[in-house]
Amino acid sequence: GNRNVGSEEAKAIAESIPGLTHLALGEPEGRHDEGQHRMLDEGAQALASLTALRFLDLAKHRLGPRGVSALASSLTNLTHLDLSGMNTRGDNPVEIISDE
Repeated sequence: GNRNVGSEEAKAIAESIPGLTHLALGEPEGRHDEGQHRMLDEGAQALASLTALRFLDLAKHRLGPRGVSALASSLTNLTHLDLSGMNTRGDNPVEIISDE
């Protein structure tokens, strides 16, 4: 995955490749660079428009409830969603998704 992708880059991906089915932007296991994984709610909301996505890896990005909720409610074709190691600013992503 490319850990330099933030919210602006996520918006560009969503606008440029609307039929995308596989997107891996998560941080590899064992690697941790606090400044790299910077996608926020705005980026996740943009990615939520990619309704053809079946695989999405956002491990170790910083999403809040708005971003996680947007993904959970819009990306109904997902067969793989990786939110591991995510800094959700105090919210549990599993609880947010189960509420959708």
